[in-house]
Amino acid sequence: MAQQVPAWQENKSLHERNRYMLENEITTDVCFEFCSSDGSVAYVRAHTFMLIASSPVFEAMFGGGMAESRPDRDNIKIEDIDAKTFKEMLRFDFINLQLGLLIIL
Repeated sequence: MAQQVPAWQENKSLHERNRYMLENEITTDVCFEFCSSDGSVAYVRAHTFMLIASSPVFEAMFGGGMAESRPDRDNIKIEDIDAKTFKEMLRFDFINLQLGLLIIL
């Protein structure tokens, strides 16, 4: 008889489940696109609910009338930073959100 693998949600805190969803891109609903100087392209997927909860800038971007709030939006191109730095920012914001801290970007 095959051994059953427990669901990733079992015996995990809400923080751990949300972090797992971010890291494994489960039900992500926004994609950021990064072009490096060598022409390569990297993508970072995220959850708008987490972005909105962590920053008034993202709230304005996704909750207002900006192009990024459209459901048919394309990837959001980011030119100021690289994908790795952006991903670290998401992790940092996520940790602070789970701890009840508000860091305004």
